[in-house]
Amino acid sequence: MRQNHDDEEYKKVPVMSMADYLFMDVNPCVDAEYHDGSFELEENAHNPMILAIPVYRPRDEVIKALKEGFTVPHLEAYRAWPLEMKVLAIEHVMQVLVIVPEVLELYDWMHIALRHRYRDAVPTASYAREVRKKYKLAQTGVATVIQRPAQSHSRCHSVFGLSGTGKTTLIMMVLSMFAMKIDHHEFEGAPLIFTQVTWLMVSCPPNGSVQTLMQGILYWFDLSFDEHNVEEMWSRANIGDYIKKVLLVLKRHMVGVLIIDEIHFALRAADKTWLLGFLSNLLNENACAYVLLGTHDAKRYLTGEMPGTREPNRHPTGKTVRNARRAISGGMTELSLYSYDREWRKFADQLMRIDFLPRAPANRDVIRKALYLVSAGLPAFAKLAWEITQYVGLLAGFEAVTYELVLQSVARTFSPVAGLIEALRTKDYARLVDFEDVAFEEVEKVRATLGRRSGHRGRESTPGTTSDMRFPFCVAILVELGKTKVEAESVVRDSLQAHPEWSSEDVIRAALTPGNEGRSRRAARKDGGKEQFDGNEKNAATGKGPGKK
Repeated sequence: MRQNHDDEEYKKVPVMSMADYLFMDVNPCVDAEYHDGSFELEENAHNPMILAIPVYRPRDEVIKALKEGFTVPHLEAYRAWPLEMKVLAIEHVMQVLVIVPEVLELYDWMHIALRHRYRDAVPTASYAREVRKKYKLAQTGVATVIQRPAQSHSRCHSVFGLSGTGKTTLIMMVLSMFAMKIDHHEFEGAPLIFTQVTWLMVSCPPNGSVQTLMQGILYWFDLSFDEHNVEEMWSRANIGDYIKKVLLVLKRHMVGVLIIDEIHFALRAADKTWLLGFLSNLLNENACAYVLLGTHDAKRYLTGEMPGTREPNRHPTGKTVRNARRAISGGMTELSLYSYDREWRKFADQLMRIDFLPRAPANRDVIRKALYLVSAGLPAFAKLAWEITQYVGLLAGFEAVTYELVLQSVARTFSPVAGLIEALRTKDYARLVDFEDVAFEEVEKVRATLGRRSGHRGRESTPGTTSDMRFPFCVAILVELGKTKVEAESVVRDSLQAHPEWSSEDVIRAALTPGNEGRSRRAARKDGGKEQFDGNEKNAATGKGPGKK
């Protein structure tokens, strides 16, 4: 059926708000301002790419700048605001950011990586003149290096952590200290016309398509520079073709650092299609520096080492990860949950400062404990819990936030993740195995243990027979996981006597499930063992939380 005139006209109308450049350019280009070369190492003192990025400053100055830039304004007078204004201002809670040591570490890395990336990026005319000069010297009989060798691969820093620990927030705080795009016009009296992309951040699609990730990178350049990179890719282009195109574009626009968020999505898909080497291809070309953000699931793919093994670059499925070590060549940052300590109190106090109820809480420490209880130390959940508490408290007419108000406010909203939060708070590692993006050292050991289950399935014969290997196998695994031999023998013996039909996996899960520890300890004492209590159960009951790692 032929389309009418209205349909043809409709095609000409932009359907994306981003097509309106009045609102699109949230990271505008800045004109290059070159700082004094005395702030740089001698070899970088005349490099326009390096002189155009910010000067590296002492940490105390960086902390001060971040505090001034990210502190959320809030006064006691806001408690007297009309209800409507308070409700509108509740979203200020989500703007709360706390400077952690990892921010400063990544800030240092960014400065080092950018200088490493741009070290050889000098104007062609200047570089050619220097090469000719050294060649001429070499031809007179003087041994000299005519050209410096290029770097073999890119610098890369990986950031791993459970969803909600603040990986994206961490990198965004660091990126706020750097201009994204810099227009160069003239340097040392000579024309130098190009745009330097200091950093670019993309996110892997949830469907895990590596090709879609590559297309997303190209599409960003199409929007930012009025290019047609995606259209130029032929219909039968494969992953390799897209990677070559991306590398070409990254080099053409002098990209300093490419940040890839949710990298675990792409790694999972790559593993399924035997294309895990796509990341190595990116890193090997030295097109720019990289920061990879992902869950601990991504760490398992990148390091290729399962708990209990010492085989480097070996993927859990047995496939070799080519050059995967380069993904952590520039260092690795692991973000964990807050423990109930000074750092948590500092973070919770920043949240509790954004309080619109008529009066401050009577006992701030009790509220901190409540927030920890409902969030298990995850910053994202803590922010959401405080925002919901403020909303419910205001509409219900509470005079001040109470312990009960926090718990009751989030009960319904947090119900879908209640199991995860409870398992994190109580350190129920057996239950956490079921959450694929959760990986503490203890959880990884449990995963490895259950993974060996298939290798011992044939050794589990009829219970009670001389060939029944469940008892020694379970004892050995529990000892490896940190239990004493006496305690392990007691709990395995009790489990097999009460449930002779249980498999090794059932016994191990039961032994690692909170609630069975007391029985195993009593049995251990009967056998002459000493009671060992780490305080986790007591902390869970009192709201004190686990100790700092």
